[in-house]
Amino acid sequence: MLTANQHSVRDTERLEVDSKQLSGLNANDIKTMIDVVYQLQHMDSDALGLQLLINVESLLEIRDSALGVFNRECGRCEYVIATMREEHLPDLNSITYSPVDSMPFLYFLDDDYIVIIGDHDRSEVSFLCLHSNRALLQERHKKIFMFILPHLLSGVSRLHLISKQFQESGLTTREQEVLQWIIKGKDNWTISKILGISERTIKFHTSNIYKKIGVSSKAEAICRHHSFMESLNSLSAA
Repeated sequence: MLTANQHSVRDTERLEVDSKQLSGLNANDIKTMIDVVYQLQHMDSDALGLQLLINVESLLEIRDSALGVFNRECGRCEYVIATMREEHLPDLNSITYSPVDSMPFLYFLDDDYIVIIGDHDRSEVSFLCLHSNRALLQERHKKIFMFILPHLLSGVSRLHLISKQFQESGLTTREQEVLQWIIKGKDNWTISKILGISERTIKFHTSNIYKKIGVSSKAEAICRHHSFMESLNSLSAA
């Protein structure tokens, strides 16, 4: 086993990698893969999820993609992060199981789309949809793909649970955006510049957020979120 240091984020964080997974890949591919996986293990916002999806597209040399959670009982997407336009997202109800080579969770809709489903025996499943001809998935792409796939699927499940927590608290879409920046330690002025709205409006949203999630300060909101994330990580590790 090879051990890859996550030196770009924390020297104490390490990722175990099977050397066979890395054979034939160049140093830049390996570094990018490991960086992406580390961030996937810690992503906690839609904005970060979208950026990571773009990084994955670059690694796999594909045009666009979508990552989300699909409810098979009601036949609709519960949560989606996508670079592809919504109307281009294929009908996930029409998926037919078609394993390929050593990649047992590949589901092909047609020659233009590849859909991968995780935990396919559950009613709510994580999925990754790639707009790419299957012929483009060469050996190099397969290695990259299989290395990051489990982390993509578990990462989007975590984002879905965070989103559900926000929704259950009654937060509006804008309040969720503000809270995500509060959690990252940004002050009102910085958040106002990021979101393109006035600082007074940020204060208004912040006041509503505190009431809805039952806290009285930014520090308490951050602690509440970190506690929730720790509980999600504990569930993932179980």
